[in-house]
Amino acid sequence: MTHIVITRWDADGRVNKYQDRLTLAEANAMLARIAPKFPQAFAVAHPTGGEELSNIRDYIADPVAKTITLNVLPLTKEQINNPIRAEIVAKERLTDRRVREMVLRWAQAALPVNDADRVALEAREAEFAALRAQLVP
Repeated sequence: MTHIVITRWDADGRVNKYQDRLTLAEANAMLARIAPKFPQAFAVAHPTGGEELSNIRDYIADPVAKTITLNVLPLTKEQINNPIRAEIVAKERLTDRRVREMVLRWAQAALPVNDADRVALEAREAEFAALRAQLVP
């Protein structure tokens, strides 16, 4: 897990200057080096574990509690819709394969439409409709 050394923040607590460090030992060593220039500096574990997030606006420091929080931007339409679209595509591929299998089964055996298969397909279509309803226009 990475750590952040916070050295400067404004009156609202927005972090103006910080350094990422891979380990707590590195962060503490840096704190020792910069203590004369930044006596209020402190180190904390990275709130995202070091993962880069595209919607972080800035860090908010609490120098008394020696913690930071993330000030994040709302997710964009694409960030919301892309995982939903990916799920729809994956499920449509599965459904397409099942439909082909059913058609082949029916054609080979000259069977009438199986009610259980029809109900399963209708349920799948309802699931797709629910997923499409979650998309942000």
